[in-house]
Amino acid sequence: MALVSLNAEFDRDRAEFIRTPKYGESFCKNITAAWNSGFLCDVQLIATVDNTSVPAHKIVLASSSDYFVAMFKTPMRESLENVVNIGDMKGETLSALINFCYTGGILICENNVDTILKAASLLQLNKVVNICSDFIGERMQPSNCLSIFCIAECLNTLDLMQKAECFIKRHFLKVSQHQEFLELDIEHLQHFVKSEDITVDSEEDVFNILINWLTFKKDEREEHKSDLLSFLRLSQLKPSFILEKIEPICVTLESKQMVLEALKWHHLPKIRPSLSCTPPRITLLRSVVIIGSTESYLSIISYCPTAGEWTLWQPQICFRSYYAYTVLKDKLIILGGYKRKSPNDSNVYQTKSVQFLNMETMTVGNLPPMYETRFGLGAAVVGSCLYAIGGKNENEYFNSVECFNPNSGSWDFVAPMYNKRSFFASAVINDKIYVLGGYDSFKNIVYSTECYDSIFNKWSVCARMNMSCSNISVTVAKGSLYAIGSCIGFKTHMERYNPETDRWTTMFSLVDGPFFVGLTSVNIDLWAVTSPSATEMNALSKYDNDDNNWTEVKKLPMEMSSVLVVSIPNMHLVKLAYEEEENF
Repeated sequence: MALVSLNAEFDRDRAEFIRTPKYGESFCKNITAAWNSGFLCDVQLIATVDNTSVPAHKIVLASSSDYFVAMFKTPMRESLENVVNIGDMKGETLSALINFCYTGGILICENNVDTILKAASLLQLNKVVNICSDFIGERMQPSNCLSIFCIAECLNTLDLMQKAECFIKRHFLKVSQHQEFLELDIEHLQHFVKSEDITVDSEEDVFNILINWLTFKKDEREEHKSDLLSFLRLSQLKPSFILEKIEPICVTLESKQMVLEALKWHHLPKIRPSLSCTPPRITLLRSVVIIGSTESYLSIISYCPTAGEWTLWQPQICFRSYYAYTVLKDKLIILGGYKRKSPNDSNVYQTKSVQFLNMETMTVGNLPPMYETRFGLGAAVVGSCLYAIGGKNENEYFNSVECFNPNSGSWDFVAPMYNKRSFFASAVINDKIYVLGGYDSFKNIVYSTECYDSIFNKWSVCARMNMSCSNISVTVAKGSLYAIGSCIGFKTHMERYNPETDRWTTMFSLVDGPFFVGLTSVNIDLWAVTSPSATEMNALSKYDNDDNNWTEVKKLPMEMSSVLVVSIPNMHLVKLAYEEEENF
């Protein structure tokens, strides 16, 4: 009996579709072999630069590129002829691209990638364009990224143009030092400099970059001097800088008006909503950085209010408690406290050591140790100098102050405070150090506020807070000190200090509410780490000036103790996000 009856009717429901393994691969090999031998080729492509002829099959070309689809499908002359001229291309380049249509592979090197990219863009071979873009992107440097951007822009290669633009903005300070940048025309200069996400340390950097561009070809660019001021965010410059550097080069009524408005922004805060001043660049906005103890290490996380995201920092710093912290340029400084000899050692000891985390390289290093072993101390930075203030050790409380000068690389004692204190709050405003709260050697709350002037090496006594607080935190925002803590009768008490009037103003007092374990400012907003109770995880909260209240924004992504809070420019987080970045 036959297995299959050839006369049986076809039953589609019982039919089985059978695919031959690797048929597509075999088919491509046969087509490629036919092309190599010239078999059944029905078109000759002529590279007009050197008159080289490359045979091909129309169906293969049309399957690989919309350029050839349009050429052979529409009633153009090329669709009717067997010979087609391909302009502005050498035979070697054309052969490599047609070979890709058959094999899916192409040989790319630094010597031919520009030529291949231009030709692939012309023939709309998008896969080759992507290959070239990836190849170039992996070799992008501050010295060549502007050329890459301009080529991509000319060819309308959007992916490569975006990669180059991101690279330029991320490395803007280094890019601006190369001649390619100085050769930019005014339109491209404006495109980059007016961007809100170029990575710079300050708006002063942008001013200096513009002046360098202007003076590179001073005679022919002098007419653009006033235009350059519109590229700056003048309100983000210090008033002294505006008067010393900006005002002297204002020659037009429009530029003088811009300067006047920027000065109003600084000196008349109440009318800021009516001014047209540009906000800070995103990279100069700040993020909240939270430092806390987790088992054997100090863990560091940051929260960017703009993106609404947490970032976990990878460097591991050995466990500490009761330490002080501050930021000196691109370094996060950690001073004194209790420390472990190793992560696995459960014993802690008092230390005078000073560590830093370089936020550009994400490496941990050491500064020379302080003279005194201190915990519960304060720290501050004025100019380039680092100050270690007060604190205690097992035997005594301190009012002494040490200053580290990076130029000499050593610590020196400066004028002491009037009061010995530990576990107090400190902040810097107008280049003066303010300390408030804390405990004396009898474990009583220190009521006074003191101010240190580094120019005269002198402390002075300021107005005391309206209510004395324990567990106090302080930060600077909008030209004032903001202090928050707990006091008798109130779980949370917050005051603002005006250094010009030497006056404290109570903002609110709450019988109930969260515990505040850290306070900082991000641009003009107040942020704090709060703990609803002893059993709940800490959260990040933001102060609402209109409602005069704190609102929880996000829970911390991990359990942390001995929490301290500081804010840093987003530019350091931009660098942190690109851990694969090469060192140029």
